[in-house]
Amino acid sequence: MYLGAAMASLRITQEQYDDLFKSDAKILEKALEQAYEIRKFEIELYWKRATYFWTFIGAAFVGYVAFFNASANAVPPNPKREFILVIIACIGFVFSVAWHCVNKGSKFWQENWENHVELLEDKIFGPLYKTLTMRPDRSTSFSDLVIDFFVAPKPFSVSKVNQLVSTFIALIWGFILFSSVSPLCIFGCTIEWEKVIPLSLALLTCAGFWLAGKYQEGKHKPLVFLREISVSKPDG
Repeated sequence: MYLGAAMASLRITQEQYDDLFKSDAKILEKALEQAYEIRKFEIELYWKRATYFWTFIGAAFVGYVAFFNASANAVPPNPKREFILVIIACIGFVFSVAWHCVNKGSKFWQENWENHVELLEDKIFGPLYKTLTMRPDRSTSFSDLVIDFFVAPKPFSVSKVNQLVSTFIALIWGFILFSSVSPLCIFGCTIEWEKVIPLSLALLTCAGFWLAGKYQEGKHKPLVFLREISVSKPDG
């Protein structure tokens, strides 16, 4: 269960779902139309978010490599070299973890609307979205297997592959960050606060993604205010 025990009181049956959306033909048609449109919108946002994070992560990587090479050969050595490298590594790590979390969130909402489409479509135009078409099986000759390996379509999930890529990038940045801050001198000498503080902030931020960045579960009762407005009387 994605939303946990807090959503148990809101869980509905198939019959209740049908009563909400399928009992009226006009509501059913509009609900299916909205589900399709929002799903399309979520997919568009998915790739826009990926571009946003790739821009920052790529810039952080280029900045890290450029500063690492420039400062390594600097004469005299830059006393702030390690601190700046840690800061850049923290930025790359936080954005990579954020991208991973955003990918998971985007996938969650995309599946939410896909599920609505599959539940609603039958009476409007049949099980179109649920019906898969694919190539028939070919012979298992060596040449066919080689050709299929390179050019045959496979049912990969683009979003899942993107999640795996974001996980890999986050792990790489984690390694870069670990290499930048180590060794942290804690026992028997002065703590290097210039490394410990940004590292701690980065880890706390990433923990916050998981602890405070999720969709609000359970009942939601917003406060609603109506603003009054009227035309003022002319002077005189």
